[in-house]
Amino acid sequence: MGSILSQVNDKPSIRPPRILIHGKGGVGKTTFGASAPNVVLLPVEDGEGVLQVPHLPRPRSFEDVLNTLGELYNEEHPYKTLVIDAIDKIEPLIWEKVCADGNKPDIEAFGYGKGYKIADGPWIKFFKWLDALRSKGITVVVLAHNHTKSLDDPLIGAHVRTDLKLHDRAVALSHEWADVVGCLDIERVAIDRGEKGRETRTATTSGQRVLYLEDTGALAAKNRYSLPTKIYIPKEAGYQVLRAEILKALTPTEPPTKAKKAAKPAVKEAA
Repeated sequence: MGSILSQVNDKPSIRPPRILIHGKGGVGKTTFGASAPNVVLLPVEDGEGVLQVPHLPRPRSFEDVLNTLGELYNEEHPYKTLVIDAIDKIEPLIWEKVCADGNKPDIEAFGYGKGYKIADGPWIKFFKWLDALRSKGITVVVLAHNHTKSLDDPLIGAHVRTDLKLHDRAVALSHEWADVVGCLDIERVAIDRGEKGRETRTATTSGQRVLYLEDTGALAAKNRYSLPTKIYIPKEAGYQVLRAEILKALTPTEPPTKAKKAAKPAVKEAA
């Protein structure tokens, strides 16, 4: 066996992306996830509605969640994308387990912040199972509801931020796990109303769905692929648009080659 340095690999490691999409109810998160290739949905909430998409049984406990992930890992199946809808509905199942294990009536009964800290263990186990699926070539798309909350940042002052509808500790673990955190919303545009010189600026929507992929301070987003700051998402096949951008970012480009000098025209010798 060679040395560690002899095993250095300068080729990029391309593995399925870990995607986390958050948005308000009804914005089209489930439809977005359902458009992924070879998809199977884990409906932690009753959100698949009338969508014609393969879906697993709805878990009733955190053990059900882990058992489902374990079966997807261990059994043969045709699915290449797992969509979890939605992660904020897994949080109560985790709290329920923590309380049952600790013989407490609710998560607050452990004392100030202790129950949420204990919940880190199940969360980490959950994300490790998602990474295990990724190691088998399965792309994991996690959906989440979001909410806005007021923050008082010492650098930029008080402001409102939109983020996952989870406890702060779970939010941090979710962001750390994901390669892409996108905020799906309906695009808002500013317009001026009223007479010239007396206009009033208001906001309206363009009707287009937008996936924000860069954190602006006002909303949580990130990506590890140098993707555009935002991309427009059609109502149908929205996942394919994001997938195309990720593939474009992962496709190595050939370095420009120097243009060959044009050959000099042959000169006829004088007779």
